[in-house]
Amino acid sequence: MQVTWINQGGQLILRDFLKEKGLSRRFLTKLKQVKGAIRVNHQPVRVTWELVKGDQVELDLPKEEANPHLAPNEGGLDILYEDDYLLALNKSAGQTCLPSPQNRSSSLANKVLAYYIKEGAENLKIHPVTRLDKDTSGIILFAKHQYIHHLMTTRSHLTKKYLALVQGQVTPIEGVIDLAIGRMEDSIIKRQVKQGGKPAQTSYRVLDQSNQASLLTIDLLTGRTHQIRVHFSHLGHPLLGDSLYGGQAGIIDRQALHCQQVDFTHPLTGQRVHLQASLPEDLLVLSQRLKLEGV
Repeated sequence: MQVTWINQGGQLILRDFLKEKGLSRRFLTKLKQVKGAIRVNHQPVRVTWELVKGDQVELDLPKEEANPHLAPNEGGLDILYEDDYLLALNKSAGQTCLPSPQNRSSSLANKVLAYYIKEGAENLKIHPVTRLDKDTSGIILFAKHQYIHHLMTTRSHLTKKYLALVQGQVTPIEGVIDLAIGRMEDSIIKRQVKQGGKPAQTSYRVLDQSNQASLLTIDLLTGRTHQIRVHFSHLGHPLLGDSLYGGQAGIIDRQALHCQQVDFTHPLTGQRVHLQASLPEDLLVLSQRLKLEGV
């Protein structure tokens, strides 16, 4: 995989230019061991080279092999966006993102690996940038190299927007929930609002309400495990179907939560990318049954 930049500034040592692009000293050391991996205007150079304005810097990123413990498994992927560096998918409810002891071969990671192999990709290591719980649907993003993953987690200004159906009428109709979250002492799975836990902020706005439920649009300002589920359960408005956190069972077979929108600054082009995934059929049907509009 190759990345290319144009030096828009004045004179600058190449090593400093690459550090500005997020390349660590350790990563640069690895690159220097590969002959011709670092070039300026198509010519191999050392990192001590002095750049001038308009120089084209080219970098061959180290090839990444697949995890030997991850088995490829061909399956349908709902691709929302793809380029040489990123892959965005619309995940269905019930699909795990990564292998687990209960599901080692049919996770989304297994399917992405099979897709990379089929497409003849040079790098086969799986780098999830975002993740979703098994029973949450919506957008999930993968980087196609460790370096791209690093840029996405440090420089992309990534934001996520969710749609949720929760029990009862939420008041006030908009606000920010600012409550720390920690692990429950008697569980390895469940989280709770907890003094001394990790800071967690959830911004929400009510789109519509009935006597039974509220339809919300939610922005995550932090990214704690089960954050949305824990925050609204704590307020007495658990997600419909979320039996783990007190939600009404039987009305839907999973928690009524969908990652609808992801926005980020592309790590190489600098352009803002907007991704959207429409509400899946089960949530559309439930919204209609509850006479909630705004989806």
